[in-house]
Amino acid sequence: MVAALFFGVAMILALGACGVNLGVDGARADWSTIDGQHGRKALVVSPEDHDPDLSDEKLPLVVNLHGLNGTAEEMATMAEWPEAVVGHNLLMVFPEGVEKSWNAGGCCGEAESGGVDDVAFLDAVIEQMVEEYRGDPEQIYMTGYSNGGMMTYRYNCERPDQLVGAASYAGTDYSDCKPAGAVPFFQISGSEDTIVPPLGGQSAVQDVGNVPSVPSSIEEVAEGAGCEGETGDETTGVVHVVADNCRNDIVVQYDFVNGLDHHYPTTESFPTYVAVWNIVDFWGLSDRSSAPAS
Repeated sequence: MVAALFFGVAMILALGACGVNLGVDGARADWSTIDGQHGRKALVVSPEDHDPDLSDEKLPLVVNLHGLNGTAEEMATMAEWPEAVVGHNLLMVFPEGVEKSWNAGGCCGEAESGGVDDVAFLDAVIEQMVEEYRGDPEQIYMTGYSNGGMMTYRYNCERPDQLVGAASYAGTDYSDCKPAGAVPFFQISGSEDTIVPPLGGQSAVQDVGNVPSVPSSIEEVAEGAGCEGETGDETTGVVHVVADNCRNDIVVQYDFVNGLDHHYPTTESFPTYVAVWNIVDFWGLSDRSSAPAS
């Protein structure tokens, strides 16, 4: 009886340690419990042939944050991020927010109301990915969707020397932090988004509340990077606004996509503007190998 009990426990632990099948050939996904963070965890996605125990190769690390009421696994499967991992030889981590939320400063959910220190949590995630999975400490990127995009604004502002690139889809800046770093930053918003309306105002979701203007948020990032002026053009229904003369020659860009709502745009759902490939291109990571055209 005792042996059977221990065998059952061992099976449960083994199942808990199993990887997640993302349905993408060449991508491996495993859960990692983050040290010193009260059991909080993250889903780590890497190329199958990347073995941190056997190789000295360091991979660019992308921290990818889910939206409000989302999960790490949902974020990993809702768009072409696993394909980007395989196609561009990246290490990508999808952390889990507290009660499916991030404390972005003035939003959202239980993470914000409970005063969760998500900046410290993301510090710990990055440290563990660098130490255990051979993420490159000189190539750390962050991106987020909705509430995750809001958290990206906050982290980028509070840790100006940590990231080499940031991107927000359907996010805006709720924090009181005033950006002072020069980090390439890419904001994407849809004209039909009623949850995080680009011009600000009341969100269609009660928990999101009154939304800060997206142009004002990205303008503050540009000002913090010392940018002077801007240029704009339009291609196939997308208005591209790029800040000029930024410190260290970085790029701060805002893409306003006509006809796009709050849903994450993928090859299947919105083939005229695929967020993943545009973000990867903006960061310059598509140069590592070929990627599908956006």
